[in-house]
Amino acid sequence: MFEGEAGDLRPIHPAAMAFVGDTSPAGRLLETAVGAWKMSALGVALGAEVVVVNTGGLVRGPYGRRLKLAKADLIRPSLVIVLERGAELEHLAQALEGRGFAVVRLSVAAEVRAKRPEERRRWRELRFQAYFAGAGVVELETSCLMISGRSLGGGPRLSEEECDGLQAELGVPILYGERQGEEVYAVAAEPPAGALPAQVRLAPASSFRRLLCGLIDRQGVCLALGLVEDWSRERLRVLTPLAAQRTAEVVALEVGELALDEQLREWRPTIPWARPVP
Repeated sequence: MFEGEAGDLRPIHPAAMAFVGDTSPAGRLLETAVGAWKMSALGVALGAEVVVVNTGGLVRGPYGRRLKLAKADLIRPSLVIVLERGAELEHLAQALEGRGFAVVRLSVAAEVRAKRPEERRRWRELRFQAYFAGAGVVELETSCLMISGRSLGGGPRLSEEECDGLQAELGVPILYGERQGEEVYAVAAEPPAGALPAQVRLAPASSFRRLLCGLIDRQGVCLALGLVEDWSRERLRVLTPLAAQRTAEVVALEVGELALDEQLREWRPTIPWARPVP
C-alpha cells in the first residue's frame, strides 16, 4: 500500500498475499480470481482510498475470458482500463460493457515490448532470491495443520491408529494420510518394497522437498511463502522468511506446482503417487 505519491513499486513490501500455487493462472482460475478479490477487499478494509488491480496476461481464448470476467464479477471495479494493440481485447471490452462495467480503451505505448519466457523466468528467479535471502527453517506441527495441494486435502485425515495400521501393513513409516472416498492417499518416509493394497496411493516424502508452499492464517491470507524441507509425522520443516514467533498463526499449508532448487531456480516436479499393480 502507498501512502502519499506512488513511485517505484519494487521496494514496497505487500501488506498481504494470496497464494495461487503457480506462476500461470491457466490451471488455477478459481484460486487466481478469488485471490484477486480477497486482496482487493482487504485493501479497502485496510483503508485504501483507491485499489488498482493489475490483472495478468492471460487474455486470449476461453480461459482468458472466463478469468477476466470472473475477476470483474467478484471485484466490481468502478472502472476497467483495457490496454491493447489494435483491437486484440475488443472481445473482452465488449463483454465487460455488456455486464455494465465502465471501460476505457488505451493503446499500448510503442516503447513497451513483450518479455520473452526466459526473461520472465530470470526475473522470477531474482525475486525469489531476494525474497528468501533472510529465510530460516521453522517447524510446523502437523497435528494442527491443514495440508492441501498436489492431490492432498481432499478428504479427512487418517488418525494416528490408522497410520500405524497402514504402516504395519506396508512395512514403511507412514508420515501422513487421508481418506478420499474409497482411496487412501499417504505420504511415506520411503517407497514401499512390495506391492500396494488396492485403493492405496503412496508418495515418498522426498518428492515434496523444495516445493513452493503458502503459509496460511485463519483468514485465508498467505502470511509468507515457504519451501518444504523435511516431513515427519510430528512436524513439517519449512524454509521461510516468516519469523519463528509467528508460526502459531499458521493453520494451513498449501503446496503449489513449482519447486525451487538450491539456487532458487524453478522447476516442475511430479509427485509419484504409487498405485497398486493390477
